[in-house]
Amino acid sequence: MQESGQQQTVASPVSTPRSKKPKKNKPTNLILTPTMEEQRQSTEISIEIIKKAEETYVDEAVKINDGRFRFGDQIEIGQDGIYSMMTPENFETESMSSLDVPDNSSLSTVNSPSTASTFYLNPDQHMQYEDLQEICKLGRGASATVSKVVNKKTNQVYAMKRINVDLQDQKPKLIVSEFKALYNCECPYVMTLYDAYYRQGCIFMILEFMDCGSLEDILKTVGKIPEVILSRMCEQMLIGLNYLHSVKKIVHRDIKPANVLVHSSGRVCIADFGMSGMAKSQKYVQAIQQTAKWETFCGTYVYMSPERIKGQPHSYDSDIWAFGLTVAEMFLGFFPFILSSSSTIWDMINHLEKTNEAPFPLEGASQDFKDFVYSTLRFHRKERPSAASLLSHPFITKYKHKKPSFVEKWLYYSYIIPKQLAKGKTMMKSEQQCESHVHSCEDLVIKDTFTNAE
Repeated sequence: MQESGQQQTVASPVSTPRSKKPKKNKPTNLILTPTMEEQRQSTEISIEIIKKAEETYVDEAVKINDGRFRFGDQIEIGQDGIYSMMTPENFETESMSSLDVPDNSSLSTVNSPSTASTFYLNPDQHMQYEDLQEICKLGRGASATVSKVVNKKTNQVYAMKRINVDLQDQKPKLIVSEFKALYNCECPYVMTLYDAYYRQGCIFMILEFMDCGSLEDILKTVGKIPEVILSRMCEQMLIGLNYLHSVKKIVHRDIKPANVLVHSSGRVCIADFGMSGMAKSQKYVQAIQQTAKWETFCGTYVYMSPERIKGQPHSYDSDIWAFGLTVAEMFLGFFPFILSSSSTIWDMINHLEKTNEAPFPLEGASQDFKDFVYSTLRFHRKERPSAASLLSHPFITKYKHKKPSFVEKWLYYSYIIPKQLAKGKTMMKSEQQCESHVHSCEDLVIKDTFTNAE
């Protein structure tokens, strides 16, 4: 803020006193108005509290022996691939104490009975790890990296997620949750898991490669997404959510722009199921609540529904809340809840609980879009519509005549080409700097040659 103020003073032709303007909250994904030192200290406290809470949550059923990653009698992964997976009815996804689901629905089942089966390693049907060659790194996290790889025999491109496995300081159930959600998945709008390997203390998951990255990546380039494109994307996301909720009986728990991936064909899919089927210990919930300052929450928690933040029972409708926030962010171009540094997430929750006002403005949006988004963000979760019912909302149905190629063209002209041009400019600038450095070195050599000749 000080730099911008100094620039305004220098640019002014007349040196006159300027009255201080009130600070405005800039629309950003997170409002970080404290000083860097305050931010660092509060972040360290937040991480330490949550880390200690996580350390108390260890799943004894996960074991590593005979060079294989085992989760009870359910999953067994070795260096050649997935060795076995028991019938989905035997999966114990989580304790029901943290969830509230209909009587006829149980989160202990991760697949429909009609598709339940037992899987065994068949080398003829599995790709070989040795046939995979890394092309480039796509991303890196605290305990995992994602790379773009190619099968040298088939030239098929995949995304390979490498997860460091440590039974002492990591919840292996995160890995198990992702396997349960993705393996044998039959929905085109949910990420496909092709195979997995356990080698050198790491799990390597071979996943579908989505060449446009995530909605978060797209937003950085396009700024915001128009309603007609959002409608076609939302329909796919809702089909994926409905499949997870009604067929897999899974709550994703981490819907956000970074976890919705996009292909250049216009197809979108839901990814990153590390939080699905995860029961939070009470200490973990308390850790989140103790660090409830809006600016100290990490990205995932700002998409949590009120009942999850409060540690109350939750169900599929918590995904609907996160979905609504994600859609609003794609339309606005920034995270919709704008609070000052002194506000807490509790202020927002209390405001929504006490009033019937819209949680935030959607300026320039159609009435159908407003009704669609606001319906997903009702404070009382029982009032939120299901993914299935949202598929029949006017905001979705009025654009159904638009073919997938419509989204494909928009992605090409609005995202892919601008990104390639920006990459080209960066490469050109880098080449110019390199060329300048070469010329500089040549001048030094020539000068040194003449000096020695003298």
